[in-house]
Amino acid sequence: METALVGGRLESFVVAAVPSLMLGCTAVLYPGPERPDAETAVVSAGDTTIDRVDGRWVRSGRIARYRLLPGLHTIEVNLESSYFDPSYVINWTSRPVALCFFAKAGRSYRTHPIMEARSWHPTIIDEQDERAVEVSCAEYDR
Repeated sequence: METALVGGRLESFVVAAVPSLMLGCTAVLYPGPERPDAETAVVSAGDTTIDRVDGRWVRSGRIARYRLLPGLHTIEVNLESSYFDPSYVINWTSRPVALCFFAKAGRSYRTHPIMEARSWHPTIIDEQDERAVEVSCAEYDR
């Protein structure tokens, strides 16, 4: 129960938080019945926006999570960023960049931007050990 000043008088109200709204939902991107966590992998957007997963348009914001079957996947991400200064704001958006990676069952991954002087490139982090995973599409295009 919280108390606040409303229209010159104190009012009491209940504050309820809905964690699923704050954390986002996990969209299942494989056919068939739901599988246990140990048989799937999850990829989430971390300071990037995921536009496509395996060619499927999925863009739903920077807190999106997607459940996948283990195996090779292509994730297209872009960077939407803002820089705030007392006198101006810079907003910029990149073009999508494709990352190919091999998702392992029971693992969680997140996209991550690596910022450089005037550019950036994305990578994917394995959340269990906080290490970058191999993300080259070139070896899979043969």
